[in-house]
Amino acid sequence: MLTYYVKTDEETGYILEVKTVATEGYTEIYVLPSSREWFTRYYSHYKVENSVAKPTDSGLPDLSVDYLKAVIDQQAEQLIEANKSIDKASTTITTLQSLAGTLTGQVTKANQTIDSLQKMAGSLTGQIAQLKLAQTTFKEG
Repeated sequence: MLTYYVKTDEETGYILEVKTVATEGYTEIYVLPSSREWFTRYYSHYKVENSVAKPTDSGLPDLSVDYLKAVIDQQAEQLIEANKSIDKASTTITTLQSLAGTLTGQVTKANQTIDSLQKMAGSLTGQIAQLKLAQTTFKEG
């Protein structure tokens, strides 16, 4: 048995404070070693009966093996779903990177086409000017 010193609420009997050394005004109580962790964390859920700390309600967390296994299983499912999301995101990123490369190539081709069209437009402008000049010369002659 572990020994603690507690101050309790006089009306409800619930433990208000816990100390590990004897202190004036505090009551000496005993706690089972297996309950030490719960008691030190959740002492306000305990009452003192015959110098022994006893849990009073279901406010204490469930630390049974079945409950903890269920929590672990649930978290495993969440991890599986998170990994699926990460895999999808990774695939999407790879696809987007590929599309970005393709688009870069298409932009380069489009710029070359624009340059070619601008040269052709310049050439056509020159040809049109020559035709107009030839037409004017033909009309005059």
